[in-house]
Amino acid sequence: MKGTLKALLVTTAVAAAVGITPATANAAADWSCRSIANQYMYFKPDTPLHAKPLGSSQVYATFSSPQLIDGSCVNKYGKQWWRTGWSSGYGYIYDGYRTG
Repeated sequence: MKGTLKALLVTTAVAAAVGITPATANAAADWSCRSIANQYMYFKPDTPLHAKPLGSSQVYATFSSPQLIDGSCVNKYGKQWWRTGWSSGYGYIYDGYRTG
């Protein structure tokens, strides 16, 4: 029993030292968003609408019209994204596509 407890403590200490954390603990750190007053913004034709404010995330759709924006987001790389309502949730648009 004493050896098992010592092994458990050593394993826990090693895991903490190498920074092993549950996947959900890091998910929120990928980006942060804040609500803003609703406003229309214009974007380039065929702008992708992403599932998350990350360029590698799934693209829901592309659009060529103004979008009603309700949130400002910054991802873990310091990039500006805009949040818009989409289906039953939100979609995210990279600021680099903004024209006005």
